[in-house]
Amino acid sequence: MGMITALAAEVYVLKAEVMRLTIALEATGATSVQAIENAGCSPRMAAWFKTEEGAFARALLRPFTHPDEAPDVTARMNGR
Repeated sequence: MGMITALAAEVYVLKAEVMRLTIALEATGATSVQAIENAGCSPRMAAWFKTEEGAFARALLRPFTHPDEAPDVTARMNGR
């Protein structure tokens, strides 16, 4: 349950960060909420998702697909 709570807290913090940046960008006239929403459907965003999805999945699964790659020094630790 602790891990779920920690991950939920991260999601909350990230959502707050996105909202803070959206408000700041809109307040300065740098962009609008509509422009931010439109960017989500852009070819550039689609290309980023395609690249990021693979990189994220590889990083997330790396401990399972590439277990500890350090040399096995068990014998030395046991004095053998």
